[in-house]
Amino acid sequence: MKLKSLRQNLGLTQKQFWGTLGLVQSAGSRYERGRRLPASVRKLIKLSCHGGRKTVLTRLKRIKAL
Repeated sequence: MKLKSLRQNLGLTQKQFWGTLGLVQSAGSRYERGRRLPASVRKLIKLSCHGGRKTVLTRLKRIKAL
């Protein structure tokens, strides 16, 4: 799944989504447009898509609920 689609499916703004991963919106925008992600961010996203007790996606959904 593409990053932008993932973020939009969660109903989050770039600022919310990328902020949870410790990045600023402008960097996230570049990644959504195809710039290569740093290994640490790729790993976080990969973990979030494979489940686990405390995934990034769970954290993102909690932010959306606020």
